[in-house]
Amino acid sequence: MPLRLFANRTSSGAFGLTFVASILTYWMAYWLPIYFQAVKEDSPTQSGISTLPVSMIMIPFSILAGGGVTALGKFRPFQFAGISLMTIAMGLFSLLDIDSSKGYWVGFQVVAAAGGGLLLTCTLPAVQAPLPEADVAIATATWGFLRSFGGIWGIAIPTAIFNSHVNNLLDQGRVSEQVIANALRDGGAYALASVGFIQSIPPNIKQQVKTVYVESLRLVWQVAIGFGLLGFLITLVIKEVKLREDLETDFGLVEGTNESSSSEVAAESGRGVVENKAEKSVAGTAEEAVPDGSR
Repeated sequence: MPLRLFANRTSSGAFGLTFVASILTYWMAYWLPIYFQAVKEDSPTQSGISTLPVSMIMIPFSILAGGGVTALGKFRPFQFAGISLMTIAMGLFSLLDIDSSKGYWVGFQVVAAAGGGLLLTCTLPAVQAPLPEADVAIATATWGFLRSFGGIWGIAIPTAIFNSHVNNLLDQGRVSEQVIANALRDGGAYALASVGFIQSIPPNIKQQVKTVYVESLRLVWQVAIGFGLLGFLITLVIKEVKLREDLETDFGLVEGTNESSSSEVAAESGRGVVENKAEKSVAGTAEEAVPDGSR
């Protein structure tokens, strides 16, 4: 990861936006199922169905952003729209509670997926545009690395926040049954976020446990708003750079291949000549060795 890739503010900003967008995408993907399974009592299969709006909406919007960048030659409008929608969606997710209707959580996912889809395809052009073509390959690899690295933090940060807040609520006596409270401590709430566990709790305690999940998830989404705002500030740093329309790089792959092929042909020809001479020499020696009377 050469430092020259970060020498201009547009590429640096685009790298930063890629990192933040990846954090928020994984944040959403890993914590929505916790809500559906622990609060809505969905099975793992039903939880997957409940998160389908994200998958169904994100891809079309990523295609839309890619086509828009190509047609307009501009990437900043899609970046602003994408990070704004994702930030708004994180705020909307913080409103989810025990009684939230299907219309709410479907609509909230549509907003988040639209923002994530727009960001998916409009950050890489901003990374590549200000750089010389010789750096495009390494810049693309760096972009991919930051996406993966952001995903790690998009799981680790909210997990730490969630577990810490669950412990705080349990210390306040929000769950009256001590055995269940102890099971939820120190990461137990995340591990036990399943319909089987929730339905095994006595009805008078179940509401308390669900409230702990709702309030802890609310803090998780509120912190995500801060990352969305950070992404918006990073977007302000990025300049609209004209996208290149012509490819000037000559990697010499064809020329090198031709030279290699010519060398191989010459080598094969040389071996053929040597073999022919050797065969003729052997044949001549054999004829000389045959006695005259035998001819």
